[in-house]
Amino acid sequence: MYLYHDYSFLQLCFKILIISHFLNEKLSVFPKAIQDVIKKYVAERDRNARILSKLLLMDGLSYFFPNEKIDLALLQIIGKQVYQNFPIHFTSSHSEDLVIVAFSATGQIGIDIEFKKNIDTGIFVDFLHVNEEKSIEKSFNKIALFYSLWTKKEALIKSCGIGINADFKTIDCSKDKTDFNNQTYFFREILLDDNYSCYAASTRKKIILDYKEIFLDYNNHFS
Repeated sequence: MYLYHDYSFLQLCFKILIISHFLNEKLSVFPKAIQDVIKKYVAERDRNARILSKLLLMDGLSYFFPNEKIDLALLQIIGKQVYQNFPIHFTSSHSEDLVIVAFSATGQIGIDIEFKKNIDTGIFVDFLHVNEEKSIEKSFNKIALFYSLWTKKEALIKSCGIGINADFKTIDCSKDKTDFNNQTYFFREILLDDNYSCYAASTRKKIILDYKEIFLDYNNHFS
């Protein structure tokens, strides 16, 4: 599924089809370093999600730069995900059977998706801002609100590029925007499935989305 943001922001979302043979064939064309990382994941679902994430990344770069050859070695880049040869930011996330990759040519972007499980939100109190705690306490649907807050946080730190070093408790995602590291970030909920929570975080105020479905093709990446 493609989602466009002002025609310069692209996200691709794909519901995983567990076709191990096909995905393993795709994995074999990746650089060995990437193969080794993916093969470390014990769960087949996790391996498949990461293969699909790379395929979506390649497909997205091809969309933005149709005349450029996509070098698979670029997929080894980690950290703040922006390529010198491709002036574009990208980010990815997966949960259960959904994979999503987001691109932005006009500013920083982060995205996160989580399958909503029946959890005790109280065990995450050390990761919640005081305003978020208050919001959850007042909520009639504590689990849904928790996942909204959590996916906002994850999307924000991906947009910043600071990763797991962030102190989640200092980040207040109880509103539609927040200030962090002297920068204002705006949130946009992406409604994909009632069982999932998904948010994008961007330095751009407006995140306008349009949708286009894509399908897995045995011969090509997508159709």
